[in-house]
Amino acid sequence: MIITIALNPSVVRKININDFKLGVLNQSAANELTIGDCGIYSAYVIKVMQGDPYVMGVSGGIGGRFIKNFLDKNRIKTDFLHVDHETKTLLLLHDITNETVTSVTSHSKEITNGDFVNIKHKLNHHIDETNIVTISGSDSHIPSLLDEIHKMSKDSKKIILGTDGNIISECIKKNIYSVVIDNHDLQFLGLTFPETEEQYEEIRQFQRRHAIRYLIIKGNYEVIGFSKNKICKIHYHTKNDLYPIVKSTILGGLTIGVKRNYQFEKIMKLIGSIANGCNINEYPFIIRRKEIDKGVNITKLFEVYNERNGYIKGENSNGKS
Repeated sequence: MIITIALNPSVVRKININDFKLGVLNQSAANELTIGDCGIYSAYVIKVMQGDPYVMGVSGGIGGRFIKNFLDKNRIKTDFLHVDHETKTLLLLHDITNETVTSVTSHSKEITNGDFVNIKHKLNHHIDETNIVTISGSDSHIPSLLDEIHKMSKDSKKIILGTDGNIISECIKKNIYSVVIDNHDLQFLGLTFPETEEQYEEIRQFQRRHAIRYLIIKGNYEVIGFSKNKICKIHYHTKNDLYPIVKSTILGGLTIGVKRNYQFEKIMKLIGSIANGCNINEYPFIIRRKEIDKGVNITKLFEVYNERNGYIKGENSNGKS
């Protein structure tokens, strides 16, 4: 079993409107409700890859029932803490005519101290059933939850981290086995998306200082992976620019790769296949196993660095995001 913690999952409502006007009644051309880019999709990918995810977190209101229904349909086991407020919602008003998007975020209410205690107790009941815990989100309680996981398990669990926002700088210090970082969150670690050998080396040294087995950076068009002895990257083209779900899906790919002890190159090809294949427009079937298997075979891997030869000169080591 792989415990997947999504403390504050979210839902996304996208409304397409032709020539949106303020202050008047607008008729929608399409209205879509999906799950946000969070650990729910990580669990989905693990399940598609025939893993056994077990999702924990906070669930409330209509959005919470929508998320639970998605997981139940995919036969993914859950143990949510039910709360009396609505799940976070992101509203996207897409003006098709003028090609603009107006975003409205609902409350960003974090879990309470009481919720944290209850989640901790739930986790304590299941921690012995797994050797891997995947955790994502931006709630300020996550660093404390990481401490509790290490305490409960006596530092025996591999933690795969997919958090975002300013908490990542604290989370990264908590004996993390592997991590997926969005390029926009590198700033919280004092790092820059690598385009030069010096920037690559700065990240590689950061990885070594924190003893991170695999450090994966998701850029806008590339995913770059750092292992102990190699740096590799793949190029990808997201199929849903309005609201991409790449980060959470490749977090699931990394987790299943760690679970099965895949070689680094195989993990990167799996991640590349998922990044290229995931598509929110196909919700609820955002990616299928046959698409992942096909993508792995055609994903091109570029080697940037290896311990024997150092940094590889030429276009393989260049890239922008």
